[in-house]
Amino acid sequence: MSNRHAKIVILGGGPAGAAAAIGLARLGHEPLLVSAPRRQAAVEGFSDRTMQALETLGFARALDAVGPKVGRRAFWGGDQSRVNTEFVVDRKLFDAALLADVEAKGIKVLHERVARVIRSGPPWRVHLASASVITADFLVEARGRAAPVSSSERLQGPATVSLARVWRGVDETPATAVAGMRNGWSWYASPGGGRAMLQFLVSAEPGDLPKRHGLAAFYDEMLRASGLPREWVAGGEPMGDVVVRRANPICANHPLGDRSIRIGDAAIAPDPLSGHGVYVALGGAQAAAVTINTLLGKPENANLARSFYEERCSLDFMRLCRVGRAFYEEERRWADRPFWRHRSEWPDREPPHPPMDAFAPRIERRPVVEDGIIAEHEVVVTPDHPRGVWVVDGVPLAALRRALQADGQEADMDRLEKELERPCKSIELARRWLADRSLLK
Repeated sequence: MSNRHAKIVILGGGPAGAAAAIGLARLGHEPLLVSAPRRQAAVEGFSDRTMQALETLGFARALDAVGPKVGRRAFWGGDQSRVNTEFVVDRKLFDAALLADVEAKGIKVLHERVARVIRSGPPWRVHLASASVITADFLVEARGRAAPVSSSERLQGPATVSLARVWRGVDETPATAVAGMRNGWSWYASPGGGRAMLQFLVSAEPGDLPKRHGLAAFYDEMLRASGLPREWVAGGEPMGDVVVRRANPICANHPLGDRSIRIGDAAIAPDPLSGHGVYVALGGAQAAAVTINTLLGKPENANLARSFYEERCSLDFMRLCRVGRAFYEEERRWADRPFWRHRSEWPDREPPHPPMDAFAPRIERRPVVEDGIIAEHEVVVTPDHPRGVWVVDGVPLAALRRALQADGQEADMDRLEKELERPCKSIELARRWLADRSLLK
């Protein structure tokens, strides 16, 4: 058995773990990332925003591993549409490319599987399947939904599972499609070449699913009764077993612990129907890197860091859950069925995006990111920016708003330039931002 020590160890090399590793390295840390090759096949769809985030983080190899851009076919609420576009992604290829990008930036990666994690005094002890042990001062949990968390330590939505199977010999055209069904919904994704994945998202409440040995027959029964999904895989044949994954929304109550932090799906795992899960994971991982940097480099700001990260996780989770709920509400054909009724009522009745006049804009002191550290500054809080906006193009919005209100919104730009120590061009951009949101009243 061999041992090694790391100041920061990251468990899991998916989008969140890889983004956190790069974010920490940019802040001067030397994280150790532990990730085994992905075992199960998966095909997903990435948005344009996700692609832009990957480019910003410098994931060149991962971007090259992304498949073609396609128009998603949606069969929902009795209507058919092809409104949204997305990039088809083979997650096995993509995840391997993520790790290659991380290693190319000089970050150490151990391609091993984690057996168990133990907190023994101040350090963490990570036991690997190879019998090696890693001790670490700080642990980043990025193993997705597989990350251990007790039911009392999380908020979760209606129990849902994904039953997925890979198919071959199907239409060779790259495509994605989603369709509502009587007792769930289906998702089809093909990167092309006659290979595709078809998933059924169904209830996992007690009594709703057969025992494991009956899942293949259950999947086949759903396929026979589903209509559209049966057409999607027409002429093809299934490969391998039916893969079962939890798919209900889950949010850790305390994603920031004592010398540990949960990121990605280990922190907030939204309903797949809400979309943008990978995009949110990438952004959350960057926020986690700054949070860790604050805890280790400026511990006197620990309370600010906790408030910053936990509020971000909570707000992101609730917004995504409400977006998912809105999609469930649109499928009215089976509104009285338990599957649809439960999901169209959870988590609450609040709108995904509150109206701009939900409350008057206000100035508050809130935690923000300043030079890689969580600090406190005045921000402008609005319904669509509940955590507040500190600066636009380097201009402090709270100070600008006060100055413009005091001068009747026609403040002398030369004076403002000197007062705010910013060029007129930047101030004008920030002023337009305030005006566009009617925040100058």
